[in-house]
Amino acid sequence: MRSGKFDESLKKFIERKYIEDIQEDYLVFFVMFFVEMYCHSIYEDFESKGCGRPRLPVKNMLTLILYCHIIKMFSPGKIADFTRTDSVFKLIMEGINVSRTSVSRYRCYFLDYYTEILSKSLLFAYDYDLTDFFRVAIDGTKIKACNSSFNYITKKDLRRLLRILKNKRYGKEEVLLLKKPAQQFYNNGNMTVEQKIAFLEEAKIQMRIYGKKKIPLYDPDARWMLNKKNKIEISYNIQTCVDTQAQLIMGVYNSQNANDYFELSSTVKIAIENSPVKPNEVLADAGYNSETTFVFLNKEEIEGYIYNSTQSRIDKGKRRTNPFSMDNVTIHYEENYIECFMGYPMFNLYAYPVSDEKKEKTGLPLDTKRIYVNTEACKDCHLEMSV
Repeated sequence: MRSGKFDESLKKFIERKYIEDIQEDYLVFFVMFFVEMYCHSIYEDFESKGCGRPRLPVKNMLTLILYCHIIKMFSPGKIADFTRTDSVFKLIMEGINVSRTSVSRYRCYFLDYYTEILSKSLLFAYDYDLTDFFRVAIDGTKIKACNSSFNYITKKDLRRLLRILKNKRYGKEEVLLLKKPAQQFYNNGNMTVEQKIAFLEEAKIQMRIYGKKKIPLYDPDARWMLNKKNKIEISYNIQTCVDTQAQLIMGVYNSQNANDYFELSSTVKIAIENSPVKPNEVLADAGYNSETTFVFLNKEEIEGYIYNSTQSRIDKGKRRTNPFSMDNVTIHYEENYIECFMGYPMFNLYAYPVSDEKKEKTGLPLDTKRIYVNTEACKDCHLEMSV
């Protein structure tokens, strides 16, 4: 799985005694091969950019950053020290010593190429038959934002701050009426008055759109969400699409919505853009079961295996015992009718979108309400007679 050029480089380093203690099947050779064969467009594009300070070899630095992320070594100081002492790091850098500042700097540079590197890794896996991306799974997790739950600005303080900043005649007494986070924001010397006003105006728009009464001070794009520990924190809802065969991440989507109801389509679109082939099947839990999800999957001609809330409760042993519950109704999706708990078919009479001002403001699709009716069956039902 190595090219002739790579073998020549390997032989050269064996002769220099840099890698005399490294096995030929070591992970580093896999990373070096990937960078050499698939990432040349990345480091060529990087090298073609304008001149600045003297640069380290871009290909070697990309290999170093990727290798360190794979082995979960993130400390710039440790990485810099290892390029002087460790044979694997000497192999990667061809004996060039690297400073901790350079490690941090190049790591930031390569962030702009994250999507392309991800796409190249999927192409690599496909070319060498590691997976065919036939089946993928979607899931979401709440990640806490870099903002304390106590550092937020209320709607009342936001309005007061705008009055103070726009009208200089207000004095210190007005500022003292603000809560502590709002006072800290007002006294922040790193922002000009114009920047503070612009920040607050944008926060005001966000509050109006999402119907919020307070907004995080240091991460205004984050939202209050309930995590799996039943704790409300300022968080993001990170959506991930993963190939089920090779467990490769195909796409990541950062959502501001607290639930997963409308997130499948956006996540799968990103995965399709990154992947060399379109997946045939998508797996997801009951949180993604929505009209929007199935419309998207039908349009993309992808088979969806998505739980509904009833199936989820059955698996957890929490099926509802109430005979009138939807847990006791059988849904026939292809024939477009439901079978009630008494065994009678109910046919779809009409459907209409449910008006929701918040969803209209944020651009989310409206829920569709469907009415199922069978007048004759209901007339003869003994439950109807007993009501």
